Amino acid sequence: MQVLRQGLTYLNVTRSGRRRAEDAARVVDQIGGPDRLVHDVARRELTLRSLQPERRLALEMAVDERAEVQELERQWREAEEIAEIADGTLSTSEQVEEELRRPSETEPGRSTVRLNFGLPQPPGGHYLRCSMAAPLVQITLPPPASEPQRKPPWLKVKAPGGATYVAVKHMMRDLKLHTVCEEAHCPNIGECWEHKAATFMILGDVCTRNCAYCAVAHGTPVALDVGEPVRLAEAVAQMGLRHVVITSVDRDDLPNGGAEIFAACIVEIRRRLPETSIEVLIPDFKGNPTALRIVVDAKPDILNHNLETIERLYRIARPGGRYPRALELLRRAKELDAGLLTKSGIICGLGEDWDELLGAMRDVRGQGVDILTLGQYLRPSDQHLPIARWYTPDEFAELKRFGLALGYRHVESGPLVRSSYHAWEQVEAARA
Repeated sequence: MQVLRQGLTYLNVTRSGRRRAEDAARVVDQIGGPDRLVHDVARRELTLRSLQPERRLALEMAVDERAEVQELERQWREAEEIAEIADGTLSTSEQVEEELRRPSETEPGRSTVRLNFGLPQPPGGHYLRCSMAAPLVQITLPPPASEPQRKPPWLKVKAPGGATYVAVKHMMRDLKLHTVCEEAHCPNIGECWEHKAATFMILGDVCTRNCAYCAVAHGTPVALDVGEPVRLAEAVAQMGLRHVVITSVDRDDLPNGGAEIFAACIVEIRRRLPETSIEVLIPDFKGNPTALRIVVDAKPDILNHNLETIERLYRIARPGGRYPRALELLRRAKELDAGLLTKSGIICGLGEDWDELLGAMRDVRGQGVDILTLGQYLRPSDQHLPIARWYTPDEFAELKRFGLALGYRHVESGPLVRSSYHAWEQVEAARA
């Protein structure tokens, strides 16, 4: 009886959450199914944060994956089994097995959906069917599973923690520096830091924009730190880097978006380590030509601005940016300095079609860009855009072949590739 009371108490507490999920599922059905809902949001160029709570939950349910659905069905069958044993309907293990072998009465093509809150079991027992009186909500799932819960084996990486990694981390804290490796939850942080390679993130760790795929914190940033370039150059000297990558958060609150700090970092590093090559991964500066000129005039070896995704998904994934603006920045950088190596990157798996991805690669190459990076999108949290698909290593190899055929000097393409992944090798390959 104590277990029964615990189960009833738990399910009563979660009943309001279940009702919200049921309302959201009805929204999905009213619109015409999950595919229609996802396309409707994309067509109207809405962001997740602009949706009402019910519609946002409906969108999350629409892209929920088949694996989680199957897991909930398994738990439900377990609960029914225990309940029937408790009621005396089943009394032996043979009867239990026979009952579980019976064909499901669920309609073809329909399945229960996993609710967006956990269902921990009360101590000492399972959920009892008599306590779960409300019917399960059913929606029609899209033909392809939208986001498998488990990462494919080619995305498994060793957890960071070597001696060099720890030393680099302590140095970053001592010098009050930030890295995009940490802020963006990069999967390659262990490998890169063990090789004493890091991508420094200047202008603070709070971004004025809120891209739906990015793990960097957003909000109101702190005041500009004019001493940051000196500390960054000191860190580069301590690490003895032959190639350094500098990026930043977006600082739309500053007149030139922080371009002067980029330039100061380049100057300080050149003064201490003239042989070190410098790569800057810059924001779009809201299309400010003065800001771009300030950075280009500082003479970095590589100027990078990531396109990130296809044009159709820009307002959803990158609401503060503009697809044409990103391309224009890359073109104008080349016009300002024809000898400057330019670079861009595209995230794969946000919902683009294969042909759209190839089209974006053509668009970037059309701006005279020399280096392209392509990598798999990894969802930072359940508050970010879901993963539409996993690209295989063979597909990334095909994208690399296509990119080289377009005329890129170098294409870094793979599941774990990020903008600065093996950046020192990218420079050598592009200059060869």
